Amino acid sequence: MRKKEAPLSVAEKVLALYGDAWVWSAFAPAWRLVAAFVVGKRDQEHANVLLERVHAVSGGSIPFFTNDQLPH
Repeated sequence: MRKKEAPLSVAEKVLALYGDAWVWSAFAPAWRLVAAFVVGKRDQEHANVLLERVHAVSGGSIPFFTNDQLPH
């Protein structure tokens, strides 16, 4: 059984297999298209994966991005 982030033991945190998961998405509203998505931690690594996926499907350009003020 999976757990939320708060009750994890130190060992579970080190493994990074448990805890909160986020859905990172890149959405093109003009076409109602999800261009890319990533499910994972809320960290720089997963932000980079999303950008790589958007870059791969957008012909090499990165479009305008908005966020919830996450510093990544």
